[in-house]
Amino acid sequence: MANSANPRNGAITSDRRTFSEEALAAAGLVSGKPYSAFGVSSVWHPTAVGTPDTLKAAGQEVALSARGRTLLVTGFSTGSVTSGVATVHFTNGQSRTVTISLPNWRTGVSTDTAVVVAESAYHQRHTQAYIGGPSTVVRVDEPARIFATKIDIPPAFEVSSVTLPQGSALVNEGLNIMGIAVGNVPPGLR
Repeated sequence: MANSANPRNGAITSDRRTFSEEALAAAGLVSGKPYSAFGVSSVWHPTAVGTPDTLKAAGQEVALSARGRTLLVTGFSTGSVTSGVATVHFTNGQSRTVTISLPNWRTGVSTDTAVVVAESAYHQRHTQAYIGGPSTVVRVDEPARIFATKIDIPPAFEVSSVTLPQGSALVNEGLNIMGIAVGNVPPGLR
């Protein structure tokens, strides 16, 4: 994600497109502020804009320590790969294979298990300068979407980590994870 103060940050596609912090804020997704989907709350982009904010799914294991009935994964896909098999690990030593589905950031729509968290009116594209030449940032008046998908967690299980789907860590094709949270804690498990 980039902002007007530093528009050359980030790239989610090989032609250097990126989300606009201002456009997402206008759509209701404000950096450092809470958002929710499927009854689970999280904080959108809790670090400064310009710091790494997207984890490209490539089999990494992400540590968590949380209880609840729902695992919320926030992000988007680029290219045609919109889902992948992940493993949720629990503190009791058990694990569960699940599918993470995140629709395409430009063309995707909500489904039964993935919803649009925000749809901005535009995104940005920056050019890479030739040696010694200037680079430019252009506004692309096409929507850009951030999605959230839910994964049900068995009652009384505590999540210890999630192993993300296999894929390329490079820009373009694949799942891009911007947040993972657990919520919907049943009464008596708080």
